[in-house]
Amino acid sequence: MFLAALVLVLAGCGTPSKQAEELVDGQTHGHVKSTPTSSRSLPSEVLTVAQLGTELGCAPEQMVKAADYHQAKCATKEEPALVLLDFDTTDGQRAWLDLALSYGGTYLVGERWAMSAESRDYLEKLQTRFGGTIAGG
Repeated sequence: MFLAALVLVLAGCGTPSKQAEELVDGQTHGHVKSTPTSSRSLPSEVLTVAQLGTELGCAPEQMVKAADYHQAKCATKEEPALVLLDFDTTDGQRAWLDLALSYGGTYLVGERWAMSAESRDYLEKLQTRFGGTIAGG
C-alpha cells in the first residue's frame, strides 16, 4: 500500500497539510505518532538516497529521479522492502508526506529525507541511528 502512496506523491498529487508541515518541522499532533528514541531528532542531518543506502548497507536501485526529489528501493537482511527518498526542499517533503500518510504505512522522516518499511520496529531501530520522527502506522 505504501508504494501506491509513493506513486501518487511522485506524480505531484496532494497539497501539504498542517499535520505534514508540523511533522517535517519537528512537531507532531493528531494521528501522527512520534517516538523519538535518540538524542538525534529533527532537525536531523540532511542525507541523500545514496548516503542512506551506504549507512544501511544496501545498494539503492533508483526508481524515480524528478526535479525536486529522488526515490530508490533497497533491501537489507532485516528488511527486504525499504523505500528511500531525498528532497530538494522541505515543501516538497511536506507534500509527499501529506499524501503518503493518507494511504497509510509507516515512515521515518528526517531533514529532507524519508524512508518507509513494512516493519515499524525496524524503522524505530533506524531512528536511533538516523534521528528523525516516526509517522503513521
